[in-house]
Amino acid sequence: MCSEASLPVFLAPLTANYVQEPYLSLYGLHFYYSILSISLIQELTSTLNHSYLSLVNSGTPCLLLYFLLPIT
Repeated sequence: MCSEASLPVFLAPLTANYVQEPYLSLYGLHFYYSILSISLIQELTSTLNHSYLSLVNSGTPCLLLYFLLPIT
């Protein structure tokens, strides 16, 4: 029997100055951020419900993306 689970994949900051945020490289998030363009991130955030957005301590809005993965 298969079911689907929503698993968090990564947290992508909605700012272009990720170089100034060294904690991103600690988690390898700079790779994910580099493959998402600013315009794509803006489009995602404009179409998603605001409940998907969260704020980190610095006040930087972030988008938590999910994939639906089958579980056996």
